[in-house]
Amino acid sequence: GDKNYYNREVPQHKLKLPRYFIARYPTTVAQYKMFVDASGHKPEDADSLRDPLNHPVRYISWYEAIKYCEWLTDALKSASDTPEPLGSLLRKEKWRITLPSEAQWEKAARGTDGRTFPWSGDFDKENANTGDTGIGTTSAVGAFPKGASQYSLLDTSGNVWEWCLSKYKPYPYKNDDGRNTIDKNNTDARVLRGGAFNNEAGGARCAFRLRLDPLLRSRDFGFRVVVSPVF
Repeated sequence: GDKNYYNREVPQHKLKLPRYFIARYPTTVAQYKMFVDASGHKPEDADSLRDPLNHPVRYISWYEAIKYCEWLTDALKSASDTPEPLGSLLRKEKWRITLPSEAQWEKAARGTDGRTFPWSGDFDKENANTGDTGIGTTSAVGAFPKGASQYSLLDTSGNVWEWCLSKYKPYPYKNDDGRNTIDKNNTDARVLRGGAFNNEAGGARCAFRLRLDPLLRSRDFGFRVVVSPVF
């Protein structure tokens, strides 16, 4: 497209990423409720727990998503039945559960062949819960199996915007330039990816970058998690 229109997405460039594992689905209401019940956390917005349990949790700020990730890291490190290799990665390798960096998210959603959407080919409203479907709200995670990415992720286009770990900075992207630090006293804009149920196809492209204040919550903001080495 026109460089001026897509100026947040250029220049296109290649990256080499360390090994990581990413959730197939966005974090659900059921999973978030487990965090609330176990930790005593008071949701910043009570609406975050009012959707069906198998829908993506929403009305979540970046900071609140980080709290969930920290709780889940500690819970799985201490649990005796955490499956391998996850248990060893958390306990011995000092990996953590956190939000995906922009690069981690885009590779998992887009694959390695430069797709515009997670699936191969043009936009198809049968593949994602976007504004084109007419649903008008969230859907159960995984309800659009035709929208699977090269790595079998679902809902990386549509349903809810997904918070990334990364601060918004211009490209080219660099893993070690400070954009992926967790500073709870910092309000630099963070990145969301993937579009939501109320966006047109353009916002659901794998390369689209939304930048917003990490304190914001909205009916279309959610997240998914990764297991990753510490940046």
